[in-house]
Amino acid sequence: NTKTNKSSGKINVPWKNIAGGLTDIGVGANGVVWGVNKNMSIYRLRSNNTWENIRGGLKRIDVDNRGNAYGVNKSDHIYKWTGKGGWRRIPGALTDIGVGANGVVWGVNKNQDIYRLKSDGKSWQKIKGKAVRIDVDPNGNAVVVNKSGTPYQWNGKKWLRLPGVLHDISVGPKGKIWGINNNGAIYKYNGKGGWIRANGSANKAISVGPKGPWVINKNSQIYSCSNRSRN
Repeated sequence: NTKTNKSSGKINVPWKNIAGGLTDIGVGANGVVWGVNKNMSIYRLRSNNTWENIRGGLKRIDVDNRGNAYGVNKSDHIYKWTGKGGWRRIPGALTDIGVGANGVVWGVNKNQDIYRLKSDGKSWQKIKGKAVRIDVDPNGNAVVVNKSGTPYQWNGKKWLRLPGVLHDISVGPKGKIWGINNNGAIYKYNGKGGWIRANGSANKAISVGPKGPWVINKNSQIYSCSNRSRN
């Protein structure tokens, strides 16, 4: 619902179309990009903007600060890419997962419960609240969207409500928050209680990397921002 997102100005993002079709995308703090498509095939972007197919199947994906992917499959099983060793399963069950620039991992499950991965890398701490989409800021605090589309940011002790209605949310390595809504509108949070409307359209997924946001639109087309100031 774009009417509930009060926009304070506009921002012109220099979007670049990346060949391929995805349903979710994740960008690490080091700029490494992974994605999954409607068949749950997994891909990692090469330096020449072509995609390398990685074995396995995932429905949601994000990337840590070292360029390794975390993801959840159709059975809600959680996996981490370990490099040449392939995928390592992490105990638990999630429907979405997010990784911060400092490597902290959060997730949500089918009951909309929120969890943060403990330092042992295999057990989860339940955090109060409910959400359906999640990402993590550079300080290791989550940003989420609940089933009503209301965004929140964890400040280490409690959830702070952000304005507007979103479908998906992401935070870049410098802490800038971006979001998209069901109507395809793209927004950047101004940090002062308002959203700046960006050009373009995306309503499937968003992930913010060191050069700015990457988005996927209703046709599964992929667009990246090449302007480092936008993150």
